[in-house]
Amino acid sequence: ICIEPLRDRQLVISLALEVPGSLVIVNHPNWEASFTHCRHDDLQAWQGYCGIEIYNGLVDCGEGSALATDHWDRLLSRGRRAWGFANDDLHDRPHCGAAWNMVYAKQRTVAGVVDALAKGRFYASTGVTIDRIAVEGTRITIESRDADRIAMYGRHQRRLARVDGRSMSIEYPAGEPYVRFECLGRGGRCAWTQPFFLAE
Repeated sequence: ICIEPLRDRQLVISLALEVPGSLVIVNHPNWEASFTHCRHDDLQAWQGYCGIEIYNGLVDCGEGSALATDHWDRLLSRGRRAWGFANDDLHDRPHCGAAWNMVYAKQRTVAGVVDALAKGRFYASTGVTIDRIAVEGTRITIESRDADRIAMYGRHQRRLARVDGRSMSIEYPAGEPYVRFECLGRGGRCAWTQPFFLAE
């Protein structure tokens, strides 16, 4: 079957999901001068993908924005459960190592890594290490050896808390549909946790 991906991306997603063990991620939504490689209405309408690229290293050297946390928070605020990925989008050696995902896999296999990514057991980074993510009841603790600041964000990308330092321990705020954390380091480096949701 031959299809034009830009015309029917939902068909591309659906066909990809027919492959056992597949994982679909929407890449660089804010690429191009218009910042509209993926319009937000399309991101909201498409079904089946597990997350979006919230940072793309190659776009950092081109037109548009490498960051797409704006789309991520809009999706999460509307009730969509989507994971955030950071990738270097390697096309040439100089771009290698711009961004990556640190995975907590139960098995050191391709299937184990894909399973962890699909379930959100990872964090995204451009050079900051998160050493500990812990949840005890409704208290969340984040520790990072090389963060200078840790911030918690909620609905519509509102910053709910900030600590200048390497750790934050905080109660899940009442009324928030989700929270996520950013660990900011030197030179603009960052690490992003996946969103946390209160169990129903």
